[in-house]
Amino acid sequence: MIKNIASLLFYGRNKKKAEKRAEKALDKNDSIVENVIYLIETALLLTLKFIFTAKNFCVTNYRQIKENKANATDNNLALAKKFLKEGNVSDGLMRIKFALFFDKQNFNALLMLAYFYYENEEYKKALKYFNKIKQSKGPQTPAEINFMINELELIIQKK
Repeated sequence: MIKNIASLLFYGRNKKKAEKRAEKALDKNDSIVENVIYLIETALLLTLKFIFTAKNFCVTNYRQIKENKANATDNNLALAKKFLKEGNVSDGLMRIKFALFFDKQNFNALLMLAYFYYENEEYKKALKYFNKIKQSKGPQTPAEINFMINELELIIQKK
């Protein structure tokens, strides 16, 4: 009976460990109630230990991701510049979009995409990215960006 209770309490954990604890409780020749209480206390302690460990793991991972976010964006943009200089457009665009995955409002990545589409005469896409820059910068938007938005709107209207 005690082994069955131990299996229920430690469901999903190490079954051998649960059985050893049950045998340890039986070796003490305590009453069934005392054995059940011992097993419940053990299960609670292991559960608390698991929760504490999981919390620490999540906090540590969050800190690492937050620290590496800037590095991931910078690395992807550096690779994008390299690919675009070499003429490898598809890989360059993919790297810029990866950079935006890590930081959706990254000024440099948005600017690179906007100018890329502008140079390739894809004016609607270019306008989309210039507008994203304007939204992210708000009143501090550089005059050059506002000029490009106005120019693109005029080009699109003429077509």
